[in-house]
Amino acid sequence: MIPTPVHFLGRVYGDREDVSPREFYKLLDENGEALPTTSRITPGEFNTRFRNYLEQDYDILSINFSSELSGIFESAV
Repeated sequence: MIPTPVHFLGRVYGDREDVSPREFYKLLDENGEALPTTSRITPGEFNTRFRNYLEQDYDILSINFSSELSGIFESAV
C-alpha cells in the first residue's frame, strides 16, 4: 500500500504510515472546523516503491481511484 499524502494543520501525513485512523480522527475532533486535503502520490514515489517491490520478487496489483476523480491513476501509469 502506498499512502495518499494528507495535508492537515501544516503537516503532511502518510495515511497509516505516519498517523493511524484513530489518531487522525482524534486530530479532526480536536481541531473543529479545520479540514484536511490530499495530494497525489508522485510518479517518483510510485517508481521507487514499485521498483523496491519488484526487486523483492513481489507481483504488483495497482488499484487506484478513477482518473476522473484523482490524478493518482495518472501518476501510477
